[in-house]
Amino acid sequence: MNVNLNDIRNFLLEHDNFLILMHQNPDGDTTGSGFGLYYGLKSIGKNARVLCSDDIPDIYKFLNKEYQETDFIEQFVISVDIGSENLFGDGLEKYKGGVDLNIDHHFSNENFAKYNYVDATSASTTQIIYEVLDKMDIDLSIIMGRCLYTGICTDTGCFRYRNTTSKTHMIASKLLELDFDHSEIVYNLMESKSLQKLELEKHIINNMKFYFDGIVGIAYITQDMIEKSGASQYEVDGFSSFVRQIKGVEIGVTIKEKTKTFCKVSIRTSGNYDASMICSMFGGGGHKNAAGCIFNTSVEDALSELLERIKKIIDGV
Repeated sequence: MNVNLNDIRNFLLEHDNFLILMHQNPDGDTTGSGFGLYYGLKSIGKNARVLCSDDIPDIYKFLNKEYQETDFIEQFVISVDIGSENLFGDGLEKYKGGVDLNIDHHFSNENFAKYNYVDATSASTTQIIYEVLDKMDIDLSIIMGRCLYTGICTDTGCFRYRNTTSKTHMIASKLLELDFDHSEIVYNLMESKSLQKLELEKHIINNMKFYFDGIVGIAYITQDMIEKSGASQYEVDGFSSFVRQIKGVEIGVTIKEKTKTFCKVSIRTSGNYDASMICSMFGGGGHKNAAGCIFNTSVEDALSELLERIKKIIDGV
């Protein structure tokens, strides 16, 4: 069943003992949404807990510094920034089919919960969480502001992507009134990098390939590259938009090898091509200009399959 913001407000105010799920390989939006909602619920005396199948990357750990695990029996399960139950990860498998409220902004969302609120016009799920907390008349704290601002920055590329709207700027402006150091968040998210990440960049650039008169750029990251560079898992996941930054590239593909027979693909596109349509051909999804999918094959086989499909799209077949 699809619900509106008022329905969510009533649901959260009338119930208690919430478990909040975040997606595997957590990014700034799911982390900011999960902890932002947690702090909001705790501020009005509700019991809440946040759960993710993977560890929170170090870069986002400032968001859970005030998090306190409390002992209660969960009664209602909420998912944030999760478009499909396939993104739960191994640690959350038991919650498949058991989510009560699904809050998300991916138009490819599979509406897997009892109640679903999916706003594909929202730049981030944290933008929706802001609206939820506002509906509940919750006074935002500094830590809530940091959480929500982090998610917005992550999913808009610090207000550079097409999904940034006037509402996004308005909400960001309201958050900045809380007087936290937003410049530090932006620096840590977008501008700083370790020597290990720089070494990994060198490997990626040296192995980058271009196709179809430079319209398509392909970068791949193998386990061997990661081992040689010493980069962390979060740093490995930070290259999704790397290829699209190259002038002339309209479809940027990043293939990340997990094992010799399993890899993850991230696609970023210009306005002329639909990333989610490409990824949906392989069981994935996302947004028009940012989407992902997985392949149970080698990097080479994934590359071959992707190029075959992308060529047909470019040729209009």
